[in-house]
Amino acid sequence: AWREGAAAESVGGAEAAPHAAAAANAASAAAAEGASSAATAAPARSTAYAGGKVVILFKATGDAPILKQSKFKVSAADRVDKVVDFVKKMVRRENVFLYVGSTFMPAPDARVGDLFDCYGTGGKLVLQYALNMAWG
Repeated sequence: AWREGAAAESVGGAEAAPHAAAAANAASAAAAEGASSAATAAPARSTAYAGGKVVILFKATGDAPILKQSKFKVSAADRVDKVVDFVKKMVRRENVFLYVGSTFMPAPDARVGDLFDCYGTGGKLVLQYALNMAWG
């Protein structure tokens, strides 16, 4: 479910430990305790987004209409195709192209949380949308 929020609260920032550091800390703590089974456990998911939500900032590109509200909270487990459908509904168009970092179109089955982990900046995931293909 989408939650609109023009003044969305910070979802990570400085208080969240990076994924690699958290995994390293967990591994060293387990080794110190001598728990060999805990050291081989799978690393935890990133804690960069609070409560399983990611703040997405949408930016219009080209001749795409500007949204009245550009900041939304979405579940980190949502797929990109759901985000594209949402933007299509908001701009009332059939064809919408979504870009990450003004460079590439994410795969429709990619998870929003994974995109945030890799490309999120300042506690937000910035996505550009266009009505025509804009980049690669």
